[in-house]
Amino acid sequence: MALHRRLLSFWAVALVAVGAIVAVAALLREAQWRERLDGMAQIPLQQAWNASAAQAQATLSARLDEVQRLPELRAAGSGAATIDAAQLADRLARAAAAAGLVQVDLYDSHRQWRASSAASPADQPLADVASLLAMAQPSDGAAQRADISDPAQRVGIADPAQHAHLPNPTQYAGVRLREAGRERGGGPALYVLARRLDDGSVLAAALDLRPLLLAAERQLGRPLALTSPRGLLLAGLPPARAQRHTLALPGLAGVDGRPAALLLAARPDDAAAPPLGWLPGTWLAAIPLVFVLGLASAWRRLLAPLLGSARLVEALADGQLQAAADDADTLAPTQAGGEACRLARAAERLRTELRALDALRDERQRVAAQQTRLIREQLRALADMLDAAGRNEILAQLGDEGTGDGRPQLARLATLLARLTSLVGTQQGRLLGLLRELQESVRTRELFASLQQELAIARRLQQAILPRGAPPVPQVAIEATMIPAREVGGDFYDWFMLDERRLALVVADVSGKGVPAAFFMAITRTLLRSAAAFVSQPAQLLARLNDALAAENDETLFVTLFYAVLDVETGQLDSVNAGHNPPLLRRADGRVESLPSGRNPVLAAVPGLQFQADRCRLAPGDGLLLYTDGITEAQDAAGALFGEAALVTALAAAGPQPVQALVDAVRAFENGAPQADDISCVWLRYAPE
Repeated sequence: MALHRRLLSFWAVALVAVGAIVAVAALLREAQWRERLDGMAQIPLQQAWNASAAQAQATLSARLDEVQRLPELRAAGSGAATIDAAQLADRLARAAAAAGLVQVDLYDSHRQWRASSAASPADQPLADVASLLAMAQPSDGAAQRADISDPAQRVGIADPAQHAHLPNPTQYAGVRLREAGRERGGGPALYVLARRLDDGSVLAAALDLRPLLLAAERQLGRPLALTSPRGLLLAGLPPARAQRHTLALPGLAGVDGRPAALLLAARPDDAAAPPLGWLPGTWLAAIPLVFVLGLASAWRRLLAPLLGSARLVEALADGQLQAAADDADTLAPTQAGGEACRLARAAERLRTELRALDALRDERQRVAAQQTRLIREQLRALADMLDAAGRNEILAQLGDEGTGDGRPQLARLATLLARLTSLVGTQQGRLLGLLRELQESVRTRELFASLQQELAIARRLQQAILPRGAPPVPQVAIEATMIPAREVGGDFYDWFMLDERRLALVVADVSGKGVPAAFFMAITRTLLRSAAAFVSQPAQLLARLNDALAAENDETLFVTLFYAVLDVETGQLDSVNAGHNPPLLRRADGRVESLPSGRNPVLAAVPGLQFQADRCRLAPGDGLLLYTDGITEAQDAAGALFGEAALVTALAAAGPQPVQALVDAVRAFENGAPQADDISCVWLRYAPE
């Protein structure tokens, strides 16, 4: 909003507020004056009504005294059965007519209706049961309770039993409403006086309220109207005249002490017109408005030169650099003291500077666009050196030129360059790791090749120490084989001549596999051969061999071994089985039987042990099979074992040279499963000349 508009708005609001305050004060003053006049006008109305009510009450009290002197009343009030109700009603009617009363009712000490001067008292009683019960309550207006029979005109009687503890009144008076269609010699409003007699009976009398209204009109000098609390006209002015410029005297008490009627009267002529009308308030509100309009017109002419400059500054602020100030603003220095001219020229200089800045900004944007394009090309070249995931990520961000996040292009490219640097560093780290792994793999492969070569040499050496030729005696024929599970194994067999007629046979199985078992096997073979040269008994030989192996067994390896000495002349076989598989003996007739199982422990476990030897005799044509557990414990793909029974069956079915047949049977059982353990077997056939 322009400056002059803000100033005009401020003064307009201030003057309008002052005018409104003046108008409201005038209206409040008028309302107070009207309320004071109404209060003053109600005083004579209240006095006139009170005087008429007092006169009516005095008249009713005097006339009740006359009716009370009737001798029939005392007997009727006591409830004597000898009193004729019709006679009593006739007597009350004559008394009411003589006294000028509308109606007289008599109720006994039990508050039961006894007689009435009315022709049909049950239709229009002066007091119903509630009114009679109210006679037992206090006589102050706030606590009295009474009602009429018709619910449509009932004033609202509360439960009279709420006041049963209070003392009984002797007399009360008040206004009573009746239905105009049922009146008997009286109007719709009555003034009722009820009195409790000494014997407990109640005597009630009523006067027509209209004479009281006329008396009050004569005293007041103005017409009056009487209405029910709900607005029903009872007497006096018609409703049309009572609706405007009237005074209301509310709360004319009924027989129950509650408001039973409203008394309406026209205001006096001197109070009908307000002291202030709408015209002064209107003028008070119009004067500030006229002043504001004149001030706005003057200020508009005074500040007109400044408006052009303000519009120019606003246009420049909005980026409209082609806008220019009016010539009238720049060439009229006498208007507004020359301030408008100076402001317009300053705005023009500002426009020139802004246009120069705009041209400079365009040039910088052009240079930045060229730099951005060059950087994008270099980033694409670098992205091609990344892996597929990183390259796709960088190229996707480079392709989103029109979907930026509001930041400058160079800032976005700087973020992208940082991401590219991170990806390049990550990829370089992975490449260096792969290079190190490759170098380690090459070294490992070299070591593995060297180890393979060394193991091959060890395998050849192990095979070289096994006996190759038959013993130099014609009585026996031997064939043997050893198949290690790895490059080298822990099984070995051997035979050698102890003398000219004794042949030593041995087969052994070292615990474990591979190089440790092979070394331990070589040590065992060497110690066995060296000890056999000095000890001829097999049991003593194995005892010495056990002590030698157990002495320096840091790896806690052990050996199962079968050692036998065959006398080639007699066929006697002395043997010791140190925890090894018992050899199989195939007789010349083809029967296969097993030598006794070993009763001795394994070697190299505990030093100082003694071993027991066994003896049997080979007949011409018999064959002895020595083997290791690599045959009986061979497994197929399901993990089932070859077993000793299958070995016996295969040996029985084999020919005179069963070694290769046994190996083939094991391979057929394995059915391609890897070899589980070293396989060794020695076949000796005894055939003396």
